[in-house]
Amino acid sequence: MNASIFSKLPPEEITALHQSWKNDPLSVDPLWAAWFDGYELGSGGAPREKENAGNAADTSPYTVPPESAERRGRVNQLIRAYRVMGHQCARFNPLAPPDQTGCPVNPEDMGFREEDMDQPVNIGTFMDGGTFTLREIITRLQKIYCGAIGFEYHHIDNLKIRSWIEEKIQLRANGVDYGPEVRREDLFHLCKAELFEEFLGKRFMGEKRFSLEGGEGAIVLLDAMIKRCPAAGVSHIEMGMAHRGRLNVLANILHKPLKTIFREFTPDYLPESPIGRSDVKYHLGYAATRHVDGKELHIRLSSNPSHLEAVYPVVEGRARAMQHNLQDVERKRVLPLVLHGDAAFSGQGIVAEVLNLSLLKGYRTGGTVHLVINNQIGFTTSPDEARSSRYATDVAQMLQSPILHINGESPEDLVWAADFALQFRQEFGRDIILDMYCYRRLGHNETDQAAFTAPMQTKRIEARPTAASLY
Repeated sequence: MNASIFSKLPPEEITALHQSWKNDPLSVDPLWAAWFDGYELGSGGAPREKENAGNAADTSPYTVPPESAERRGRVNQLIRAYRVMGHQCARFNPLAPPDQTGCPVNPEDMGFREEDMDQPVNIGTFMDGGTFTLREIITRLQKIYCGAIGFEYHHIDNLKIRSWIEEKIQLRANGVDYGPEVRREDLFHLCKAELFEEFLGKRFMGEKRFSLEGGEGAIVLLDAMIKRCPAAGVSHIEMGMAHRGRLNVLANILHKPLKTIFREFTPDYLPESPIGRSDVKYHLGYAATRHVDGKELHIRLSSNPSHLEAVYPVVEGRARAMQHNLQDVERKRVLPLVLHGDAAFSGQGIVAEVLNLSLLKGYRTGGTVHLVINNQIGFTTSPDEARSSRYATDVAQMLQSPILHINGESPEDLVWAADFALQFRQEFGRDIILDMYCYRRLGHNETDQAAFTAPMQTKRIEARPTAASLY
């Protein structure tokens, strides 16, 4: 319910509306009708329909007139339930069984029965208002909140931010379709990412490379975001990531020459550098300039000295310094973009520490886009043995940042999430979390045998076609 409508009227007008509602519940806005009904109930009175009921036997506690304030109030409760808990029903986990159950949103729990489903009801301000059957309303709610993206945003206190988020995600009621050109491009990126890993696996057998196989959707999402940056006013991206998928990102996002990447696999690789022998290939950074829509976009991937999230504060410091150098006072030209692993995001304290600094005047960088490549396993540990929270990203709720849980095998939803994240960051200057659910087709690294440590998960993964094949 939009609380803003209750603060704009003087008390005498509210009293007049209340009297009008008493005479005829349909004479006032549905939101006011629901509020007055709750007010009467809380004051010890009875709902308006029950006061006027000529025969108590005609009014069951579950069946009320379609246009009644009580029914509209229940529909508002149903809409809110999907907004708050719909992510628990969403289909963002590619390894989940197709008949997964346990959705906490149940219309029957709110007093609706099967015979109510085709009754028309006024839905107030949701989806720009109008009258729909309950079945149509539920279908729309499921498309928005229970599809390939699960939205967590009701931990955000700022009503302006929540309204902005709801306005954007309600557009998903009609589905997501970017057209054949974008679909071909998405498939192209999935195939490139898959073939790159396949080649490395055959040419450098047994070499550690921390493959992206199973999480190729990250390339789709990153490319979509990069292509939208110049139009959004971003000219520089400061990136950081752990080992997983780094070689693929270097090849397909930063366009590092493949000859150079392959040469770095050789044991005697000695770069032309005064400091001598280089670090291992999946620690290396790189800087590149990509041309998008006639504009230059400078991307700098920081070297990661070793351990997972150690690079996160480095990226924030480099972004802050670049903003200073460019006199980017509004902090919109330089975008910090950090890729995480799910186990590291929830398990390493440095993540919470840096998140805690993100909105302080002396440290803020205008918001960071976080992409969690969620393999649903940490080295060899399953989530139910690694953390107490439902999601790996729950630590970010303290920031009141929106969290999107996205199916890594749904390319168009990944493109939509990239677009949404960039818009949100540029609009509000705050962090946003993209939790991409995928899996690890091989072990923690290419010398591990996952079938020994995670046999059931490995069996499901081995039977699953690749994301490119499915798409």
